[in-house]
Amino acid sequence: MSNRTVIILAAWIFSWPVFLAAAETVTVKGMSFYEPGREAVAREKALDEAKRAAIELAVGTQIEARSLVEDFQVVKDQIFSRTTGLSEGLGCAGGKEVGAAPMK
Repeated sequence: MSNRTVIILAAWIFSWPVFLAAAETVTVKGMSFYEPGREAVAREKALDEAKRAAIELAVGTQIEARSLVEDFQVVKDQIFSRTTGLSEGLGCAGGKEVGAAPMK
């Protein structure tokens, strides 16, 4: 099998949640830090967070953990999370923008 065939096959296998998920409407919230003069950046980051949360809610999340042990001691511990999906017809339902309160 050529490398190209292996890559295409692996991409198809790892994208199976996209094909299994039916069209579904979900409502999520996205939040971001707000800085005066950078409203567009804050709004874009909040939309990115909302998109990720919507896909996680509709499709689910894959979790993978790796641990490296030497001499009965944990040397390295990693946890990875991944979600895959497509979103269509994304829009703001409320469009409510709230300023942040100062942290003490």
